[in-house]
Order: sequence, then structure tokens, then C-alpha cells
Amino acid sequence: MVKELYKLYRPITATPFSCGETYIEIPPCETLAPYICCFWGTSKNIKTVAPNEIQNGVVIPDTCMDIIWEVDFTNNQIGNSFCGIQDISFISSSKNISVEVCTFAIRFYAWAVILFADEDMKSVLNSFFDTGYYFKDFKYKLESALLNRNTIAERIEITEKYLLQRINKNRENHNVMNSIYKMLISRGNVSIKELTEYASVSPRQLERLFKQVIGTSPKQFTNLLRYQYLWQDIVCRKYFNVQDAVFKYGYCDQAHLLNDFKSYHTMTPTQAKEYALKSN
Repeated sequence: MVKELYKLYRPITATPFSCGETYIEIPPCETLAPYICCFWGTSKNIKTVAPNEIQNGVVIPDTCMDIIWEVDFTNNQIGNSFCGIQDISFISSSKNISVEVCTFAIRFYAWAVILFADEDMKSVLNSFFDTGYYFKDFKYKLESALLNRNTIAERIEITEKYLLQRINKNRENHNVMNSIYKMLISRGNVSIKELTEYASVSPRQLERLFKQVIGTSPKQFTNLLRYQYLWQDIVCRKYFNVQDAVFKYGYCDQAHLLNDFKSYHTMTPTQAKEYALKSN
């Protein structure tokens, strides 16, 4: 089932049209496409020279989880973090310093992380961890290899070889996958009752399974998917009609939709679209 989900859904960021030396997204190979949304980072090593400049960016909930490496070639150092699933936005900031650096990351679909991890996901919501806690082999087998590569293409090549060997399909839970399939075809407009009937499990059991596999409750994840689908409509359509979206996504009224969107995005739909287009 996990192999089919990515064909129904691809989440986007707050600036989905951005592409350049400081940020680029590259799709994975065909075999990894069901599990990896994209690889992302700097397209090549960046030499930064402005010590006091701060770069800020809005990071919105994208229903994914990321392993991120920050490589400092000048000092021959590499840092890492595992970013669990988020249901809040935050500001990402970085200070430029006079060194040669790069960023490289793997963006996993939330439902696929468990197939690569050593631990379950029950404590990852809105949290950052040392990668080694959840992915011991990732840290120790990939860090030195990444430090010795100069382009994102080279880093992707070595990472994909490792990931293809790492997949543990025995950790896939079919009840969770069936529920997510129902969420996706409903574009997040589905009740817990409908989900439990479709997956043939009790509400309590589905709650427990989702916490283990994804780190959220089924209700939280459904709401995140609905928000992501709504955001894609807002930013990708030339004309967006709020009242049509109220009906499409099952909101009570226009105020409910606008408040829900702002709670995730920290901006109104108009402000969010302007920010996304300005960052193009």
C-alpha cells in the first residue's frame, strides 16, 4: 500500500517555487519515490562572507519528516538533526559566516519514516533530535561520505545506495496505510468513524498505531493533510474562491477555514500566496 500513496499526494513548502544555489529540491530515484518526497539543500558548496546577515524563512507543516546535514568544509565538521512531523509553523534562520558550507537533507513522507528508523515515532511531534537516536546507521555510515562529496548530485547518489539497502518493509502497518489512503482520496475531509470503518480497527487502536508510525493522532494527521491540500489550491490556482473551498474541504463556514489556515501558516491565504510568489 505504501507504494501507492505518493501517487496521490505531494506536499509543498511555504515557498514552493523557490529554486537556486541556496535551496533546491531533487526527486529521488523511482524505487525510492514511494518513501522519499525529495532530497533538498544547497545545489553546491556555498562560500558565505557576510558575518552579520541573517536569513529567515517560514517553515510550514508539510506532513513530512527530514534528516538534515549541515556541512562546514572550512572546519571539516558536520552537524545533523532529525526533524519530526510538525503541526505548527516556525521561522528558520541562519547566520552567514566566512566559511564554505552546504546543506543536504532527505525529506521523507511521514508514513514512510518508520521503514528506515530504529525506533517508533511516538515522541517526534514538533521536535528535533540528533539523527543517531532514531537512525544510528545513518549517522555513522553516511556522515563521512557526505563530508567527502562536493555536489548535491554526489550526495544523493551515495545516500540512495544506502537507503535502498535500509528499507525494512516488515515495519509497514496496513491498517495505518489503509487509513492514510482514505484520508488522501478524501483530501483530508473524512471523519474518524469513516477511517476506522475503512481500516476495520477500533478508534483506540487506530490512535495507538498512528502515534507509533507517524507521531500524531489520526485526527491531527487528517487536519494536516486538509491544510496542505487547501494551501496547494491557494497557491497554485490563479483564482481561489474561499466559499468553494469551505464546501470542498468540509469547513463549517468561511471564518472556520480562515482561522484554521492561519493557525497552521501564521498568515492569511492572501498573505501566504504573496509570500510564496515573492520568494520565486
